[in-house]
Amino acid sequence: MAIIFWGSSQPSEDLPGLFAIPHLDKVAHLIEYAVLGLALARPLGRTLRGPWFGVAVAAIGLLYGISDEIHQISVPGRDFSIVDMAVDLVGAAVGAGLWAAVARWPWLRLWR
Repeated sequence: MAIIFWGSSQPSEDLPGLFAIPHLDKVAHLIEYAVLGLALARPLGRTLRGPWFGVAVAAIGLLYGISDEIHQISVPGRDFSIVDMAVDLVGAAVGAGLWAAVARWPWLRLWR
């Protein structure tokens, strides 16, 4: 979350030229929130089962995405984007789904 906050604090003129590629920022949102979803899924997967697990991870990801977008209003050159929040939600859900799929692999039980 700290890394996402730091990245969101960067003014638009300080962002690398790669973000000039159309929709690359959406791919970055998807990846960073999928990693966040994976990070949230590990502790939540120990206590929540069934659909509530995915709902909880996605909801926390969405709430953090909303707070991130509100924070960006005060950053020069950045703005509030509902599309970014939707991508954040999908990213967190993807992370939860990856965790749920991978957690079933027997050789990973030592890691959990």
